[in-house]
Amino acid sequence: ISGGAFVETSNQGFHGKGYVAGYIDNKDANTEFTVDVPTDGDYFIALRYAAGAAGNWNTNRTVGLSINGESSTHVTFKSISARWDVWRENILIVRLSAGKNTINFHSISENDNSDCINLDQLAVWKFNQNPTLDGIVFDKNQYTVSEKNQIKTAIQEVDSNGMRKACQAPLQYSSEDPSIAKVDSKTGVITGVTAGTTLVSAEGLGFSTQVNVTVLKNPTVIVDCKKKKRPVDPSTFGYILTPNYDVPDSRISLLGPVLNRETLPVQNFQAIGDLDGAYYKHEASILQRCLEAYKRAKALGAKWYMLLGMNPSWATSSGSPIETFKNKQTKSDIEQERFKQYIKDALQFFKDNGAKPDFANLTNEYWTGTERTFKGNWEALREVYPDFIPAVGPGGVGFSGIPDFYIPFASESQITIEGPGWHEFWVNDRYATLTQMKQWRKVIADFQAEHPEANGKYIIFEENNAGSKHPADWTRSMANVIRADVNKMIKGCLEARNANGMSDLLTTNALKENPAARRPIWWVYFMFSQLSGDYADVSTDITEDFTAVSSVNQDETKVIIAKNDCDGLVTIQLKNHAYQEEQLIVDLYKITNSENTGLDYQYSIDVEATDQLQVIIEQVKANEVWFAIIKKV
Repeated sequence: ISGGAFVETSNQGFHGKGYVAGYIDNKDANTEFTVDVPTDGDYFIALRYAAGAAGNWNTNRTVGLSINGESSTHVTFKSISARWDVWRENILIVRLSAGKNTINFHSISENDNSDCINLDQLAVWKFNQNPTLDGIVFDKNQYTVSEKNQIKTAIQEVDSNGMRKACQAPLQYSSEDPSIAKVDSKTGVITGVTAGTTLVSAEGLGFSTQVNVTVLKNPTVIVDCKKKKRPVDPSTFGYILTPNYDVPDSRISLLGPVLNRETLPVQNFQAIGDLDGAYYKHEASILQRCLEAYKRAKALGAKWYMLLGMNPSWATSSGSPIETFKNKQTKSDIEQERFKQYIKDALQFFKDNGAKPDFANLTNEYWTGTERTFKGNWEALREVYPDFIPAVGPGGVGFSGIPDFYIPFASESQITIEGPGWHEFWVNDRYATLTQMKQWRKVIADFQAEHPEANGKYIIFEENNAGSKHPADWTRSMANVIRADVNKMIKGCLEARNANGMSDLLTTNALKENPAARRPIWWVYFMFSQLSGDYADVSTDITEDFTAVSSVNQDETKVIIAKNDCDGLVTIQLKNHAYQEEQLIVDLYKITNSENTGLDYQYSIDVEATDQLQVIIEQVKANEVWFAIIKKV
């Protein structure tokens, strides 16, 4: 491998010790296989690959293929999922010579990710002009089905070339243990009976085959209405970058007092970026543009989560707005003094114009420095705004990027850090499990307990940069933030050409049709904004990918559910509720791909309140997101 390609292990399902990654935003990536064949002739090559979401590219990929150093041809790789742990094979016929041959797959585009794949393994075998039938196989290595649910199977014929096609011949099916899973003897449709694992067999054309079948229990959400965790915080979640005026006001206002995380000098507002020195020619307008962004966000009800600065041209050791991407101090004493004064002057400008941040994010990763910068910015904040504004940060790269979150340093320096935060996840990641979220919280909570003088009030997942934009993955992360008692979570912005505000909640790429179209994850944010009253204690079962969150007030109980990766039923149980002998109605909604009705009403259920109130939602598809509102008639 060469050209920036590298071996990685972060996505599950690969064979061997890892797979080749590094094709994202890379025009030079190369992976070359050397194979030895006995004779000249045509051969099948099968590359096992993944092609998940990569920046702004979510469709099929085109990769260069070269055999023995000859001219490159373009090969299409289908993208069947936004996830990077979904693998498939691309099978081609190529001409090889007796002896050693090189097979090279390489990137062909500059940085648009249209050629971005991960490569797992290559299989090579001889092409047979007159193949014969070698056997039959199920179309999957295993099937998973929920209790009381059904799943269709399919049988394929396999020829001596290893190629498969659908089997049309009559077949006979049987189950090793019908008490776990039944199978229709003619159609092969499997019905889950009881949780467990068994084998299903198929016979026909003189061959037989078997497959493992796992039956899962249908998941249950138990809500303890009397065990209230804390009041619902409508400012739990947020996005980065203030939307420009071409984004309708309602895209912000409908989400309630959401966190609007913005940078001084305003990363995108009015179409001026800040990641390289090109923006320095616009320095004279920085404060006015930042104040304008503040006014827009606050007028629409958002909270102003202000990141204090990129380097101005007169206070940088690198000549760039970004000091360094490494965890090290690079500013000289004079540059440090100038930067503190720059932040102080900017805050004074805000104050003079009647503006006050709701949160002051003192540093971002290591872009403007480390501890000394954090301390200088804290002093500037307190000198300009003696009245309380929570100081948050430092926003290390990864949870372990700044392992102590500057909390011991804050204590030693007699400053405060009300909201320690971090950045986590990148293109290949999907969501934060409840177990992971609880582990993260405990680390920071332990530091806060050890150093109470640092005034810890919040724990902030400051940038969740997971590459998945699937609504179920975002529901999982958001529900688990609430369940783990993490106070805030702000979505990062990963999608190229989509930096016109609100992370990736909207389509703000000006090259696309219908800019500012609401995506399903915008509707997920809207759904969470509907929670009210107090968060109730919730327990879920089965797997980590099935999770839920609930709120309770005097008249309603609301439950948000992210289904696990299997079709089936979902049961909601309410304990210790206040609806005794009341007639209730349950309104059910579902997140869809509709821009206008992304939280779509499905149907209602009439229920009678009993001590163990139970609601069963039928026919919930794998990875769907549902919203149940249980209320008095």
